[in-house]
Amino acid sequence: MDPAALADEDLDLVSFLAVSASLTLRREAELRTTMQRSLADRRAQRHRGSVPGRFTNIEREFDAGVKRIMKDYFGWRGRPPLYWEEVFNRRFRVSRDVFLEMYDEVCGRPFWCQQVNATGRPQSHALQKLVGAFRVPAYGEPYDRADEYVRLRKSTISIAVDKLVNFIVNHYAPMYLRAPNESELRGILERNAARGMPACIGSIDCSHLQWRACPTALQGQYQNRKRTRSVFMETVCDEDTYVCPLNVGAAGSNNDLNELKFSPLYHAIVAGMWPPRTMSFTFNERTRTMPYYLADGIYPAYPIFATPYPRPDSRKKRTYNRLQQALRKDVERLYAILEIRFNVLMRPARFTTVEKLRKAAQAITIRHNIMVRRDRHGYAGLRRVAAAFTGEGDTVAAAGTLAAGHLPGEDQDAVGEALEAAPIADGVNAEGTLLYSLQARQQALDRDEHDMLRDDLAQHMYPRREIFLHPYVG
Repeated sequence: MDPAALADEDLDLVSFLAVSASLTLRREAELRTTMQRSLADRRAQRHRGSVPGRFTNIEREFDAGVKRIMKDYFGWRGRPPLYWEEVFNRRFRVSRDVFLEMYDEVCGRPFWCQQVNATGRPQSHALQKLVGAFRVPAYGEPYDRADEYVRLRKSTISIAVDKLVNFIVNHYAPMYLRAPNESELRGILERNAARGMPACIGSIDCSHLQWRACPTALQGQYQNRKRTRSVFMETVCDEDTYVCPLNVGAAGSNNDLNELKFSPLYHAIVAGMWPPRTMSFTFNERTRTMPYYLADGIYPAYPIFATPYPRPDSRKKRTYNRLQQALRKDVERLYAILEIRFNVLMRPARFTTVEKLRKAAQAITIRHNIMVRRDRHGYAGLRRVAAAFTGEGDTVAAAGTLAAGHLPGEDQDAVGEALEAAPIADGVNAEGTLLYSLQARQQALDRDEHDMLRDDLAQHMYPRREIFLHPYVG
């Protein structure tokens, strides 16, 4: 080949490579410049404050929101409130004095107190935050639903709900979620004895609390038999639906028997820590020292649970089943009341963790217990039982004595004979020792004792069936 032609081809290749290298360098320089400008824009956007292009703050007129709340529920400038006490109880699920008591406790805390922003303008009032936080568990509504009324954005109401739940649990749980003391326990025992179940300390049942915001990694663990994600809620209540205690958090894939093994109440019973063995109960000429709970047929045959006969073959057994099922409806009424009064339990819960779900259920239960303790003297159930024992007369006063843990008339003496102080063991089998725990466990899990308990209750209530079943007829 001609040397001149080869030289021309090499020159063309060199020129092509030079142009390609030049274009590559230019692209890299342009890309570097673009990245620097983007980074500079981000830094400028982060620190530039309120400039054109940003979303402007909504003028929510906090003063107008507070004024509207005061006019509606608390009165304004000497005028009475627009809505009376009954409407307030229905919308806030607590009475006005309970709401004001909580307001006095939180209004001075850092999040709740009214603050002033950088421009010198006052921000939202504590009353607005508290009203918005009360509406979410009561109506089960989204956080931004109350914005039109309380003039608060979604994030503020969300924080207020968490703060309110934590405050209620920390402040009121030692008083309203504790186990009954000796005086309260004696009152519960006396009232249940008047209803036909001596030595009964309440009803127990479990329910599923549907969990909408269950994380994907936990959906298999918390999926129940209906293929929805839920957590277990174990509840014990008395005839007034006063809850004590409450256990929430077990995975929804368990059933009632599996959940019972995780229950702190079950472990306290088998360890002899609860209920106290300081009282003895005598009925059908047999003395016992361990109270029991009313439960449905799915619970195991332990003497701590009085379950119905699966196949009653006599009139005594059918009478026992009828009264046992009537009294056990107390805990089922409780679930209906909680779902109606607090729609956040009826709708799938939007809490992101089990701990938040547990605290929300505890806060709702505390609010329910507060109102039960204040209003229980006027409940129709107490008046029916009082009327059954007094016949004619002042049944309202008799219902008050029942609510306080006393029986009207001569029946107080009859039940007093069944509630006697049991001798306290000393020495090696005293409470807290290993031998005491082993004996308590054997006593709490004795299946033969469960059958005898059921037979003794059936024999005890059959001669008095007209008295015990009278409040539940018709």
